Amino acid sequence: SSASAPRPSPPRGVRVCSPITTTTAMKPSEEQPVRCVFCESFNTKCEGYNNNNVKQKRYRCYDCKNRFTEGGKLR
Repeated sequence: SSASAPRPSPPRGVRVCSPITTTTAMKPSEEQPVRCVFCESFNTKCEGYNNNNVKQKRYRCYDCKNRFTEGGKLR
């Protein structure tokens, strides 16, 4: 029977990372479909952010081919 040998310490200046663990934050989020403000279809997909503002997602409707921001106003 052999005892587990002690692990050698890493050389100076080498960064050791902890093992990867899966959390709920790392899993891709499954968003609820957003209703199109033009045709009220749920056939939409998020395609980024409005002017790189992470508070305003930009969506695309595949039925009427329009782009819109959720909660935005129609002029």
